[in-house]
Amino acid sequence: MHGCLDAVELGLVYGWAWNPQAPDEPVSVDIQLDGVSIGNCIADIFRPDLRDAGIGDGRHAFQFRLPASLLDNKVHTVSVLIPSLGVPIGPAQQAFLADEARSVVPGMAVRERPKPHYLTICAIVRNEGPYLLEWIAYHRAVGVDHFLIFDNESTDGSLRMLSSLRAAGIIDLLPWPSAAFPENRQAAAYMGAMFRLRDVTEWIAFIDLDEFLVPREAASLPEFLRLYPDVPALGVGWRLFGSSGAESREPGLVMDRFRRCAPPAHPINRHVKSIVRADYLKRPNIHLHHLVDGVTVDEHRRAIPLGRGGQHPEASTDLIQVNHYMTKSRAEWDAKRRRGRADLALDMPARVRSEREFELHDRNEVEDAAILRFRPAVLEEMGRLEKLIAAHAGAAIEAWREKLALPLPPEDLVELVGGSDNYLAVGRSIRDVLAQQGGLLPTDRVLEVGCGVGRIAHALSEYMDAAGRYDGVEIHKPHVDWCATHITPAYPNFRFHHADIRNAAYNPGGAVSAAGYRLPFADGAFDFVFLASVFTHMREADIRAYLTEIRRVLTPGGRLMATFFLLNKESRAALEAGTPRLELPYRTDRFWAHSEDCPEVAIAFREDIVMAMLEEAGLTLDRVAPGDWVPRVDESLSYQDIIFARRL
Repeated sequence: MHGCLDAVELGLVYGWAWNPQAPDEPVSVDIQLDGVSIGNCIADIFRPDLRDAGIGDGRHAFQFRLPASLLDNKVHTVSVLIPSLGVPIGPAQQAFLADEARSVVPGMAVRERPKPHYLTICAIVRNEGPYLLEWIAYHRAVGVDHFLIFDNESTDGSLRMLSSLRAAGIIDLLPWPSAAFPENRQAAAYMGAMFRLRDVTEWIAFIDLDEFLVPREAASLPEFLRLYPDVPALGVGWRLFGSSGAESREPGLVMDRFRRCAPPAHPINRHVKSIVRADYLKRPNIHLHHLVDGVTVDEHRRAIPLGRGGQHPEASTDLIQVNHYMTKSRAEWDAKRRRGRADLALDMPARVRSEREFELHDRNEVEDAAILRFRPAVLEEMGRLEKLIAAHAGAAIEAWREKLALPLPPEDLVELVGGSDNYLAVGRSIRDVLAQQGGLLPTDRVLEVGCGVGRIAHALSEYMDAAGRYDGVEIHKPHVDWCATHITPAYPNFRFHHADIRNAAYNPGGAVSAAGYRLPFADGAFDFVFLASVFTHMREADIRAYLTEIRRVLTPGGRLMATFFLLNKESRAALEAGTPRLELPYRTDRFWAHSEDCPEVAIAFREDIVMAMLEEAGLTLDRVAPGDWVPRVDESLSYQDIIFARRL
């Protein structure tokens, strides 16, 4: 049985359930609140994302409305079970059950902690050169103190400006190539931003380059946000601005050229964009986001349902608004159409906007000049930024777009890493986990222990910045030789090192034991270390030695991502109850393994032992992502369990 409890928002429970043994039959699910059944429903709603993911015909989603009597503005535990099996669909969720009948959602005890920044704007850009300076200067003028910008292959010269601003410390800039994230560049960027920014900023605003956050009464955005100390996320309503009848792009600021917009009550203004506390962000979307706790509210503290596609029927702009300059002039709209949308796959026809969209969004009925009170401060800040750009004009601009195509290794070399039929797919899937879940930056200094024949390095070549660095260590010398011959010449910042370490299963004649091996790198040499399918082939003493070395070569705060087979209550029960995907017949108190003679073929350790090894090595655990090496009802990131940790 497969399924997921997706969200609990404003009295609605969303998710899906599917039985691959009867793929066309709808599944009945039982909804439980604090462990008590409160009703059931059938998972038979169509969702195109399920169909596209191969989940039957896509008609396997469910939506359950909680009884109004249970909406008491308190936090409860919501879970979904398959009655016929008595097993849950994914983990239970802590949910704030907001009473929509109340005009105002009560506040909650929000936790704030010291961070370098108070408000960060996250945006993905592509060929926005004419608008960048005003957009950045405006938001700095209204109190934004940090920017995380993902560049999606700009070709209009804007990288020179962005690189200069990064060199001046004004923005953080990351390359975001389409080849690395072809399905949805924007969603992937937001997911990566969530992990990068969690310890960096209190609030994150996810907006686009044609959107300006405008406080109507407060002197700044931080002043406005401090009116909501008990709110985890705010939804800000649109004011949609049209072309003002302009056919071509004229000189001047966007805020000067386009002052006419849709009336406040127009339905098109029901869309909202969110400003969310980083600690409360569970999964970002484009408009509204899944939260760890609480609910998104508008400026009047009214709850905004997540399930309405980013729209709020009571959207208002009395205190704050998003000035959305979607069309600008006719010529600028045509250029925008050519850029395409970042939230759709490259091969989707809808990625190119239709003529109908211009007609729909070219709203000019009324005038709104609220933004102009900040105009003098914007002009002053633009002048300051121009001087900084000039001062840093010599800063190196990385050749992010000049990615060279790499060959695939021969079949005889890829046999140990799964075969050439999935060489690229598996490498890219692991790369996406590194970037989106682990927070790997394109500029990081990266070490892969057990790099094989470059499966992940191959994928990372599409993602890493020329300012970053990759080092791979591998015990199989033919693999190292192939990588050094075919990858390093194309990408000199990718280097490969042979480690002749003994392993009973994969390198029995090695010159040095794993416990005695020392990584050939200086202390603190790396920002990120990862190991995929390495610790699943090592004995306990060798793992302890590796973890100690990994801690040594990590910079303080550096991150570790490593895969294991973890034995815990859930995985043991799944192995005992079902047909396992992995046979581990040799069993001891501390580990289960492939065989007594050669446990290194595949070995699973007790989870508490792995946690103790991390702590002893001076590494702190961030989280564990369970794998699907045992049957699970929830979705997994990978086949093996993944631990995310960092150096203390």
